[in-house]
Amino acid sequence: LPDTEGQRRHLQRAGIHFASCEGNLLLLGQAALEYSRIFRVPPQSLLPFGGLPHHDMLGRQILASQINQLIPNRRGLAHEAICCYSHPQPQPDASDLNIERNRFLSQVLHLANYIPLPISAGMAVVLAEMVEQTFSGIALVFGATSSEMTIAWQGRELVRTTAPVGGDWIDDELARRLD
Repeated sequence: LPDTEGQRRHLQRAGIHFASCEGNLLLLGQAALEYSRIFRVPPQSLLPFGGLPHHDMLGRQILASQINQLIPNRRGLAHEAICCYSHPQPQPDASDLNIERNRFLSQVLHLANYIPLPISAGMAVVLAEMVEQTFSGIALVFGATSSEMTIAWQGRELVRTTAPVGGDWIDDELARRLD
């Protein structure tokens, strides 16, 4: 949105958080969707089609800021800590995009004094939810474009399999069958 005093006042009265950058106001999340209709401005995705924007420096800054809001600040601490992360399923026909996405996430985590460790989405579920089971069990992850199953034993991923169908496919199938 263009940064005007009237729009700032309206957003502040509504309790909507915003950021300003280069003469524009930025709204994130649900607020961006709701207010895009009111202000007649199309919303823009930070991750268009699930990809990292290559030439959108503002989008990259916002993503880095969001990541930094999620993780504790470790700057100035003497030792580094490992930070596991998971991202969308790699695209077999887009290896450069996969490398760039990993490079970006690793850089953001390094700057926050973490050692980045990419893991599968299934293993992320195991580490987050299976503490009482000594990180052993079966994790199922249903994403928008793919589904994944992981079998883990004592924190080690033994088996992982993915299928290239997820929630988007289910929506498409339902729509097709209901027509």
